[in-house]
Amino acid sequence: MNELTTIWEQFSLFLSQHVPAGFLQQAGWVAVGTLVLGIGISVLGAKLARFAMTSAFVVGGFAAGFFFGQAFGYTSLLCGFVGAALIGAIGFLTFRLWVGVTAATLLCVVALGVFGQQRLLPHVGEFQQSMMAWSPTDGPVEFSVPTPEEQAALRDRTPEQWAEQFWSYVKLRDLDADRQVRVIGIVALLTGLLLGMVAVRTTLIIGTSVVGTILVSTGVATLFARFVPDGYHAGFQHAGVVGIGVGSFLATSVILQTLVTRSARSRSEEPADAKA
Repeated sequence: MNELTTIWEQFSLFLSQHVPAGFLQQAGWVAVGTLVLGIGISVLGAKLARFAMTSAFVVGGFAAGFFFGQAFGYTSLLCGFVGAALIGAIGFLTFRLWVGVTAATLLCVVALGVFGQQRLLPHVGEFQQSMMAWSPTDGPVEFSVPTPEEQAALRDRTPEQWAEQFWSYVKLRDLDADRQVRVIGIVALLTGLLLGMVAVRTTLIIGTSVVGTILVSTGVATLFARFVPDGYHAGFQHAGVVGIGVGSFLATSVILQTLVTRSARSRSEEPADAKA
C-alpha cells in the first residue's frame, strides 16, 4: 500500500505547512478532541443537527449585527440581538436547503474518492518512480537526467505542486480521466442536493455518520502516529482490516442514529396517536 502512504504523506505535509505550529504541538490533545467530537456526531449528530445549525446562524447573526452597529453608528449590542434573531430565523427556515448543500458536498467527495481509488491511485507508484526522469508537460513525455537543481526542486516541492504534477501525469495516461471527474462531480452534487432536500432525516443520519466516522478515524490515526508509530505504519500494510473497522463503526453509527431519531419521533407522535 505504498500509494496510500504517499497520499497520506502529502496530506500530512500539507497540514504541517498550513496549520499554525502551536496547533500542531498540541496534536495529541487535538486528536482527543477530534475523537470525542466524532463520537458525539456519530451518535447524536442527526438529532441535534437543526439545533446546532440554527445556533451557528444565531451566533453569526449576532456577530454580523454587532459589527453592523459599530460600522453605521447604532447601538452595537441591540443590532447584535436583532441580527441574531433575523439570521437565526433564516437558518432555521432554510435548514432543508443547507442539509441538501451538505449532502451534495459529501456525496461529491465520496464519489470522487471512489473514482480516485479505482482510476487514480494505481498511477501514484508509477508517478513517483518516473518523477525524477519525467518532465510534466502537455506535450509528449520526455525522459532525461535531471540536474541537481531540478532534483532539489522535485524533492522540495509542495503538496500543491505534487498534486498538479500528478494530475498532469494522469491526464497523459488516462485521456478520459479529466472528463469523468467533471461529470461525476456535477452529477454527485446535483444528486446530493436533491436527496438532502427530499429525504432530510435519512440524509442527516448518513451524512453525520460519515462525518463522525471521518473525525474518529482521523483522531485515532493521529494518536497512533504520535504514540504508537509501529501500529500506525502497520495500518497501511493491513488496509483491509482498517477498512473493515472503519466500515463497522460507520454501520454502527447509522444504526444508533436511526434508533435515536426514531424513538424521539415516536414520542412526539404518541399524543396524536392516543387522541385518535
